[in-house]
Amino acid sequence: MVMSTKRTLQAARRAGWKYGRRGTAWWGALACRAARRVGLDWWLVGLFSVPLDQMMGAGRPLKAYRVRRAGWEDAAALAELFGDAQLVEDRLERGDVCFVAQSSGGIGAGVWMVLGPGRFREDWDQLRSIFHVSRGAAWSYDGRGVRLGAWGSLMAALPGQLHGVGVGEIYTSIDMDNQRSIDSHLGLGYRRRGLVLRIGCGPWGVTLLKPFGRRWQPLPGRIERMRIEPPSPAETSGR
Repeated sequence: MVMSTKRTLQAARRAGWKYGRRGTAWWGALACRAARRVGLDWWLVGLFSVPLDQMMGAGRPLKAYRVRRAGWEDAAALAELFGDAQLVEDRLERGDVCFVAQSSGGIGAGVWMVLGPGRFREDWDQLRSIFHVSRGAAWSYDGRGVRLGAWGSLMAALPGQLHGVGVGEIYTSIDMDNQRSIDSHLGLGYRRRGLVLRIGCGPWGVTLLKPFGRRWQPLPGRIERMRIEPPSPAETSGR
């Protein structure tokens, strides 16, 4: 998705990133204007994390829902929830985990996790970077809820599920123009950890990381239990 400069910078300001002349948003606007002038695509995502013992605001799961880890036997139901049978199969094949909230009517919500040590690269086409999480951490992505109360029940029970598999902290990325998701995550106790900016055209371009409170830097970079790296030459040629 090619993002709106104005909407993205407004979201960055509301989310609490510096918005002064020499702040993050100012430099982001400058880079985006330059990219747009020469017909390049650009993406700006925020990085967030939360220790499980600091998650808050989710309440209690509804009695109608049972939260559990999905398996291959749930592939058909997951394909219906996420809208792509091949995508679900690929994720299960590589070892990604999906936690779901299920009632008598079926699976009502689900969220995917990469349990550390592991890596996430589904944002490849946009960011051309690979996110690594170390042991004791997890990368969260593609959460969906389609039944009333299912998503809240999933979020309320998720810390217990993750503690059970040795995870103590969750990391995730959110498009900076998705204010609804940003507000939801901040309400759950997530903290702003940084930004990733990609400007380019297809496989050509540059990806930069800005840890919160520090300057922009080229990849690779690290934020505590998360490491962000560019692809190796072998991975690039294999795409």
